[in-house]
Amino acid sequence: MKNRKIKAGIVWLALIAGTTIMSCEKKLDKTDPNVLSVDQYFKTSAELEGATNSIYSAMKGSQLVAREWFFVHDLRSDEVNAGGSQLEVPRGQMLAGNTDPSNPLVSTVWSALYTMIHRANTVIGNANEGKDNAALTARLVAEAKFLRAWAYNELVTMWGAVPLYTATVTGTTDFKPRAKAEDIYQVILADLQEAATVLPGKSGYNATNAGRATKDAANAMLGRVNMQLGDYAAAKAALLKIPATGADGYQLTDRYLDNFEEETEFNKESIFEIVFFDRGNSDFNWGSGVGDGSSANLSTVRNQEYNGVAWRNLIP
Repeated sequence: MKNRKIKAGIVWLALIAGTTIMSCEKKLDKTDPNVLSVDQYFKTSAELEGATNSIYSAMKGSQLVAREWFFVHDLRSDEVNAGGSQLEVPRGQMLAGNTDPSNPLVSTVWSALYTMIHRANTVIGNANEGKDNAALTARLVAEAKFLRAWAYNELVTMWGAVPLYTATVTGTTDFKPRAKAEDIYQVILADLQEAATVLPGKSGYNATNAGRATKDAANAMLGRVNMQLGDYAAAKAALLKIPATGADGYQLTDRYLDNFEEETEFNKESIFEIVFFDRGNSDFNWGSGVGDGSSANLSTVRNQEYNGVAWRNLIP
């Protein structure tokens, strides 16, 4: 009996060894056939447009403008207070001025801004692949540069020196340390200047594309960034490029509240809007912070946060 047990064990080990050897001989390093790789995509300007739209999706997701972005800004100001004890701990820390280094609100916004930058770099880096519509491709690259500048301006004004990426990260060896704030600003200025020379005015988009970056939005932001840097002559030069008349002209609204109501969005005073549409329900996309997916709800709950009769997390 003992001999049989030993022999059975030897046979079992031999089977395992044989299976292992056979498995090692198979090629397991394969590309998922259900997922397009970068070298298979970006063959047309339409595919480049989809990638550009994904930058806007990250901007409008719950990690940024749909929710957390305005918290990071407003909680550090003197303009709001907690509406009650229900304000979550990470937000309460920021409101009190004692933000912990592990605060998830801060890390969420940081990560989402770099998601925007990564996607913008991907569009810019693959623009030469889609040659079927040169004009559209040039506009999409300019949009990506505007959005990259917006994200870097958020980062540098909140954190100062931050890692600087102008090319797509493809591996861990591509990660960079912090760059000087002045180097970040140089990229922002260059991106906005290039975007302003290529992007159309607001009349260059139809209603379906309302909310895309325009040359006037680029010049307005260029003026703002130069004011932050103390270069008021450059700021004035950029701001004076924004027209006051014609189809692309801007003027102050006769009614100040027009800038805060859904019925009067995209009015004559509005230079750049991050767009949300009323879906007719109360759904909010809690699951995907960057709003990805064809069925993801790109909605905002800011009206619930700043509301005396709803969640009442913040009050003026």
